[in-house]
Amino acid sequence: DLLNERRVCAVREDGQGDVHIEGLREIEVADEEQFLTVLAEGSTQRTTRSTEMNSDSSRSHAIFSVTLSSGGKLSLIDLAGSE
Repeated sequence: DLLNERRVCAVREDGQGDVHIEGLREIEVADEEQFLTVLAEGSTQRTTRSTEMNSDSSRSHAIFSVTLSSGGKLSLIDLAGSE
């Protein structure tokens, strides 16, 4: 978890086939500015390395999940080395 001091999270599936991530930190934000601050904080915690294709390539996967007050959910996913 990039927002929780890089602690390892355990991924578990329950009896109904739903996936739960134990130890995942959730942060409630009130506005766009806070949202972008949290997104930037997680991004700065990612590991990067130089590759032949990119001088600053991500070496860690990232999933940024947003649960809206209306109940909808959005997941932004960046796979390591996907350039």
